[in-house]
Amino acid sequence: MSTNRSQPLSTIVDLFLIATLLAMLFGSAPPSPAVQAAARISRDELAEASPQAAQVKRAQPKVGRNDPCPCGSGRKYKYCHGR
Repeated sequence: MSTNRSQPLSTIVDLFLIATLLAMLFGSAPPSPAVQAAARISRDELAEASPQAAQVKRAQPKVGRNDPCPCGSGRKYKYCHGR
């Protein structure tokens, strides 16, 4: 059975944010350094766990709006297939 690590990490981050907002509202002391460290570590782990988007390589260069349409009609791309 696989475990989803992002769920507990996001819960810790949510709890830290709630504690910070309550401290701001009621004027109490900010969260302890241990809570801040836990939130910082979990935020870093969430950033590392998120997938990175792959860059897409075009097979041919992008057609400009005023270039001839690649369909062969002889019209400008913006008046043919660029709509």
